[in-house]
Amino acid sequence: KISTFGWLVDIKKINTSNNSKMFFLTMEDLCDTFEVVVFYDTAKKYSEHLEHY
Repeated sequence: KISTFGWLVDIKKINTSNNSKMFFLTMEDLCDTFEVVVFYDTAKKYSEHLEHY
């Protein structure tokens, strides 16, 4: 388990070659900008929340 803290700056949704959802989140904290990749299983679980952005 990894925990992180940051502000959501951007979100990109893609459909994979087998038509599954995947998200790329751009986030910032006080020191840097970083990307988070949300793979299918997690995207499926949280897509209701991610779709609002």
